[in-house]
Amino acid sequence: AGEGWGEGTDDVDDIASFEVILWEIEHASERVAQCSGNARDEWEMRKEALVLRKQEIEMNINLGITTQDDYLASLQAAIKTAQSDQLRLGSTPNRLTKWIQLMCQEAGTEPPPAPTAASPAQPPPAQQP
Repeated sequence: AGEGWGEGTDDVDDIASFEVILWEIEHASERVAQCSGNARDEWEMRKEALVLRKQEIEMNINLGITTQDDYLASLQAAIKTAQSDQLRLGSTPNRLTKWIQLMCQEAGTEPPPAPTAASPAQPPPAQQP
């Protein structure tokens, strides 16, 4: 999608966070101003898609299609997905750390521990009689 873009952040329709959408619109606007030709057109299309996604989220909340609880649950699921994507990408440049930070701020939570490939699930501690 362009220099400095990074992997794992291409699908606008899967962005669950209003704050991530706003941040991405700002980023796309900056890229439109910096690019020319086909790259500029691609960034302009992405920006338009982000604006539509923003309107969709707003409309669903305003019409009561998405409740506050539903929205928070979708943010928590999106945080976990972003963390998994970040783990899968390894050292490939991406902006998922910023996404996770924004979503956690929006949800009013601390970021959950990032999943790691090297850490198997720990069994629960043994209960004392």
